[in-house]
Amino acid sequence: LATSGPWHVYEVADSPLVQPLTTQPIVITGEDLANRDRWLELGTSWFQHQDQWAAMPVAEGPAEWQHVGLTRTGDKKTTNSSLAHVAPAAPVDKVELPAVTVMDTRTGDDFVSFHVDTVGVPVLVKSSYFPNWKLSGAKGPYRVAPNLMVVVPTSNDVRLHYGYTGLDLFSYLLTFLGLVGLVVLWRLGPVRFTDPAPALTAADAGPSPDPEGPPGDEGGLGAFSAEDERQLYGFGADTAPDPPPPMDDARPAPPPDPVGAWAAGPNDAVVVDPMDWAPQANGTAWADGALASPPPSEGWMQRPPVAGVPLPPPRPEPEP
Repeated sequence: LATSGPWHVYEVADSPLVQPLTTQPIVITGEDLANRDRWLELGTSWFQHQDQWAAMPVAEGPAEWQHVGLTRTGDKKTTNSSLAHVAPAAPVDKVELPAVTVMDTRTGDDFVSFHVDTVGVPVLVKSSYFPNWKLSGAKGPYRVAPNLMVVVPTSNDVRLHYGYTGLDLFSYLLTFLGLVGLVVLWRLGPVRFTDPAPALTAADAGPSPDPEGPPGDEGGLGAFSAEDERQLYGFGADTAPDPPPPMDDARPAPPPDPVGAWAAGPNDAVVVDPMDWAPQANGTAWADGALASPPPSEGWMQRPPVAGVPLPPPRPEPEP
């Protein structure tokens, strides 16, 4: 029919979309054919070994059709790379069907329609089975191997159309409710939260005894009570915060002076914290009068090594 690059399109002769059956199908029992592996076993076994099947197997059908179980033959088992072989577990009665003429077959994106001259005789529709297919003018559709459909016309005009299942309708309902929820949220507008702890103003603090305010109150907000201070700062005049620790306690203690290992004179380039300590001009005493120990500061340096005296590690110079 056509050629596109390396591909060639052919039409299979004498293979219409809707075809009458010559033998009544058989219904498979005792198997969970909704299971993918079980259906693949049945479909491939019928397709590859049609000589073992006197009729096409269907997953379900009318009660008057023959019902047959399956048996597994051969050594193959169903795995990710192979399928077990199945065959009818009992002899199949081959039931011949009367001749039927199918005509006026029409197809679209979601429908198949045709006309038959005899009702009650099953016909094969060579389109993939899916639960969404709905029928008018026939019973079925019944899933038949390998994955086609069999219908039994109850009218001369039969139409299959792709409809909706209960799951489809439920999904559409959830989508509709979600859209309604979005519209409701949009109409309500943004959510605004109130401040749980608004800031105090001059009116909240109350009038000041001095209209000009106390000294240092350039804003003229007036005097605050101890309760106001507690609310603003977490403490008041009667609940003062703990004082900060002394500077000496906040700094690490210096290592012991190993027999004058620390420099004590200007010739040894002593570096100390100028805020707390400074050497005397004569280079023999510290500003606080100490003679033997370096000051508790992180700014000193050690002098050149003394034989036999271990020295502490050097301290970094303070930033200028």
